[in-house]
Order: sequence, then structure tokens, then C-alpha cells
Amino acid sequence: MRATRGVESDTSTWLVAVAAAVLVLALFPAPASAAVVCPGSALVDSDNDGLSDAAECAGITLPAALGGGFFAHCTPGVARATCVDPDSKDVFIIVVPAFPTSLLPSNLLQFLSALPVAVHVITATTQVQAQALALADRTVNGTEKAIRLSESLDTNGVAVGQCTWGTPNDAGDCVVFTQRIVNFVKNTYATCQPVADFNTIIQPIITTYIQQVAAHEPSHSIKLTKIYDKNYGGHHYAPGPTMMAQSTSYSCKGGKLTWTIGTSYTTADVGDLLLK
Repeated sequence: MRATRGVESDTSTWLVAVAAAVLVLALFPAPASAAVVCPGSALVDSDNDGLSDAAECAGITLPAALGGGFFAHCTPGVARATCVDPDSKDVFIIVVPAFPTSLLPSNLLQFLSALPVAVHVITATTQVQAQALALADRTVNGTEKAIRLSESLDTNGVAVGQCTWGTPNDAGDCVVFTQRIVNFVKNTYATCQPVADFNTIIQPIITTYIQQVAAHEPSHSIKLTKIYDKNYGGHHYAPGPTMMAQSTSYSCKGGKLTWTIGTSYTTADVGDLLLK
């Protein structure tokens, strides 16, 4: 992948480093051993996730614009998918699928599970809900905002994803261009490996590619890859098999396509994320 901007992925010759109204999905393991003594303080944020200890001890109710779901304080036996923890980071991601036909796969944000943060997904099941989430204020609680990841079916371009670099409290709006990914993968197989079976060979590549972009782009909004390098389109690493690389390659040899899809984070990125 080459980036047309620091936050965009270009499919011209390289690939991205791959690849009810509220649905909540936690991608982080069980909460850490308790350190904060609840009810906690409204002036202290022990885990630096932008949500005060008091808020996470009391539980967080989303604004009506974001579905109004409630996230209780994590206690033993409570699924991390449904709770917030003052001892470990929480982040909310609004996923806005395209309608009438979304190309987003299940487990969309699975690659974010490598990061030390519980990811709570807010998404829509109807077009009306999606339209509302696309316009909703992203504030979750107090001043802390969610990241918004919208699906676009637009095909007029080569970028497969884009997002702003910063924290969720900055612009925090990301896009994954799923139809461009589908078209690019299909066309590449048609050129190099036209006999490839769609269900067993092509579709798994499309799924992984979309999942990679869906993790790569929001990672820009938690300030991963701190160094800005103009040679690699901004906050990216050199092309290679890591999540935040500017690009990884594919090859066509002997009528067979080989894709190198970087889905892992570097040690530095695992430790560098910032939410406020």
C-alpha cells in the first residue's frame, strides 16, 4: 500500500498493512486486578482512558443518540462485553454499516484485541439507525468521545481506508471503503489466478483485508505509530507485515497469488495508545 495521504490506503500496487440499535462487543480480556476503590473520584482517571474512576465505578449510560445502552462497573462474573473498568482502558467505536447491503464481515474489529483496551462497538441494525449514528455527537461520557468508523460503498478512488490521527476526542471519524476492497481483490485474482474458487480462496482474503483496514484506520485515532514519516505517508511504518505499515505486498507467480497481510501490532504500538 502507498498512502495518498497519511491516513489513506492506496490499492494501486500495494495493499494496506493487512485487511436493537446498540451491539456491544468487548475485544479485551477480563479486567485487571482491582486497584481503584469504588465509588472512585470524579477527578481521577486511573487508567487514562478519558472516563473518570467515578464514572466507571457507577457504570456508564450512553446518550440516547448512541443507543442509550448501559455499561455496569466490571465485577467478577460480569462479561467484559457489558462493563467498564476503572483499572483498564475502555474505548467505544461507532460502526456505521452501509445500506441496503453492507459488506462488513463479522468480528470486524477482531485485530484490535491485541491492544490493551476493551473495545465496545456501537452499531446499527437498520438504515434509520445508521443514518442517526452517522450524524450523532460522539460524546460517550463527560468529554470523552467514541471513534466513528463508517462503511462506504463508493468505488471512485483507490483509497481503501482513511482516518484522522489523534485521540477519539479529536476528529475521530474513519472510513473503510469495502466495495473498493472487494473489487480490487476480485480483479487481482481475475488477472493472476482466474481459476481461484471464490468461497474458499477469494472470500477469506476479502474478509481479512476488510478486517485489517477496519483495525488499521481507528488505530490512527488512538495515536498509534507516533513518528510522522513523510516517506511513508504519515504515521506509518515502512512497507512490511505489520498492522501500521504503509503497505504490504502481494505477488503473482506461476499463476498463483500470495498475499502478505500484516495484522499484528509492534511492541511499541501496543504500549503507545492514547485515548485522551
